[in-house]
Amino acid sequence: MKWIKKNKIIVPIILVVIVLVGVGSLLMFGKGKVVAPQALDVSEKPVKKINADDIGLSLVPRSDKKAIILQISKLDGISALEYEVTYDAKVTDTTGDEQEGTTQRGVVGSPIDVKAGDSEIKRTIELGTCSRNICKYDNVVSAVKFVIKVTYSNGDVGSVEEDITL
Repeated sequence: MKWIKKNKIIVPIILVVIVLVGVGSLLMFGKGKVVAPQALDVSEKPVKKINADDIGLSLVPRSDKKAIILQISKLDGISALEYEVTYDAKVTDTTGDEQEGTTQRGVVGSPIDVKAGDSEIKRTIELGTCSRNICKYDNVVSAVKFVIKVTYSNGDVGSVEEDITL
């Protein structure tokens, strides 16, 4: 006891050294076995190309040419649809003045579940941005490209690519 009272500084230093040695040895030698990551099962089926006629696809510009009406009328055997739209638009500054150049714009539609009684799917694709029913339309300067992913009831997946010029 006398030794501890005489060496009040040495005892805490020794305790800190012991703790540091213990933690260091755990970090260096106590890592344990490294488990190799297992491969994920990504057995996606290949996407087959299908024609627009196979699903009864119709793309029609709205009369003001600021939107496109997407209609699909052959839904037998289809469980879900997804679409992606891309086009080039003229760049405008914040005052609305046109500038040189274009930028690529697009729309990604939410997945559409096809129900057994559905006879057709119809969507209006606005070519611009809309918020609270106020739209700012793009000045489209290229063909509008649609890529439609079709998921069939049997699990097969198909894809249709179709362009439309305004």
